[in-house]
Amino acid sequence: MTSRSIELHKKAARLAKWLAAHDVAWTLLDPISRVFRLLRAQRQEVVSERLLLRWGCDKLIDSRKVLHGPFRELEFPRVEASQLAPIYPKILGCYERELHPIIESIRHKNYHRILDIGCAEGYYVAGFAQLFPESIVHAYDIDPTALALCQRMIEINGLTERVRLSSSCTQDDLASFEFQDPSLILCDCEGYEANLFTEETVKNLKTCDLIVEVHDFLDINISDQIKKLFEPTHVVTRVGTLDDLQKAHHYRYSETDHFPLEVKKCLFSENRGQYMEWLFIQPKPD
Repeated sequence: MTSRSIELHKKAARLAKWLAAHDVAWTLLDPISRVFRLLRAQRQEVVSERLLLRWGCDKLIDSRKVLHGPFRELEFPRVEASQLAPIYPKILGCYERELHPIIESIRHKNYHRILDIGCAEGYYVAGFAQLFPESIVHAYDIDPTALALCQRMIEINGLTERVRLSSSCTQDDLASFEFQDPSLILCDCEGYEANLFTEETVKNLKTCDLIVEVHDFLDINISDQIKKLFEPTHVVTRVGTLDDLQKAHHYRYSETDHFPLEVKKCLFSENRGQYMEWLFIQPKPD
């Protein structure tokens, strides 16, 4: 940078700080800043997609079958890739790979019931139904489009008879659900977990294993609140997400090893935007 550009940058920084410190000015500017953040995110997505196409990465998803991980050979419906986003990590089998050790540790269990609350297109619904062939899987999502995709997902994988789809799971539903020992709950409901898990619902979950994605970026107290509710009856373990840079450097697959790091970063990205955690919750031994 030249001395002039450095000086201009300093002046812009001082102006930005002044505007951010004045409540009236920020009230007017905050909506505009949100638009620009959205535009930047969309631009980054477009640039990443162009890079992946330039390197021929679209060939990786031609088969629509998961290549690695615990859900290997699971098949996705042939719909627009944007409906299955992030499609590349799911097809490669590295989607939420941070959870793979947990899935490996529970795969020997004969779950009678599995609940997926916030099932989206059905990656975990079909994956767990495939992994636990004796289980009945209950899938919930308030988005009708997601449920329609989930329906297609279970149909093409031949799992229709063992999956039940519903539009929502409330506190009352969870508190009155007739669980059999053992059962598993996967929860990813964009912050609703703060309302879903209460003293009453937890009373009904004493024999359940749970994997709960907590959205502390919406409310920093969510994970501590849920941990406190379960601690009397369960062991609670925190599992954190990996940064996309870490994934680019450390994830190894034969299909991607020849790509440069910037392409791997795009391939493995789950577009989270911030650090997140899951809570792995298991009943305390008797």
